[in-house]
Amino acid sequence: MKKGIIAIIVLIVLAVLIGGWYINTNNKLVDMKGQATKQWANVESSYQRRSDLIGNLVKTVQGAADFERKTLSEVIKARAKATSTTIDANNITPEQMAQFQEAQAGRRRVEQFADLDPRALAARGNTARYRISRGTGSIGARIARPAAAKARQRRLRHRG
Repeated sequence: MKKGIIAIIVLIVLAVLIGGWYINTNNKLVDMKGQATKQWANVESSYQRRSDLIGNLVKTVQGAADFERKTLSEVIKARAKATSTTIDANNITPEQMAQFQEAQAGRRRVEQFADLDPRALAARGNTARYRISRGTGSIGARIARPAAAKARQRRLRHRG
């Protein structure tokens, strides 16, 4: 009888241990499922926010394009108006011809674009605009570095 009671007690203890392990594991799995659901909701929220931003970006780009289109058409109209001269073929005077030639010369001046070559600007002393980096390997740094800084670097290299 003692062996039977011990066997029943051992079975009860095993059942309690197995039940406790099952409950603990089940609670962990439910908690992990909740965390996974929460993280997936964060991902979906991020995707939705990005999707909402695309519409704003499209509107911004369209607004910029409209502004550029309007500006270009206004510049074209202003350029045409500034360089237009009407000459009556039947009644040409030397003043009208001079005015026409002056307008044509002004048009040539207006349509010349600036030279933005970094090396040419550096040679003229406009180096501050073209500093790309302070590293020794970049072209911008070599263009932008003044002669005094180059000499100082040479002295430092010879000392070390």
